[in-house]
Amino acid sequence: PAAVELGSQANGSKVTWPAPPQPCGVIAATTSLSLFNPTSWITYLFNMLPEESDGTLAISETKLAEGLMADFATLPANHSFLMNHKEAAPLVAHFIKHGS
Repeated sequence: PAAVELGSQANGSKVTWPAPPQPCGVIAATTSLSLFNPTSWITYLFNMLPEESDGTLAISETKLAEGLMADFATLPANHSFLMNHKEAAPLVAHFIKHGS
């Protein structure tokens, strides 16, 4: 599947993303089944994400290694529309202003 291919190379080794240049804030969504996120229908139906998720990513997959993440928050939103949640922009603004 495409999602699996994003996380591994042709030889099967895992893709590693470069670390951010400075500690950053992460906002993760927690609504695992959503009418507006077709991926969530499949992951829900086949129990592909048995831990807390947004229907596309497990919450644990959104967290960065220690020292790379200055702040972490979750919102009750689906993966596709997290940025439209009423609390998303204020969280971003607060992080930019205060660093946490």
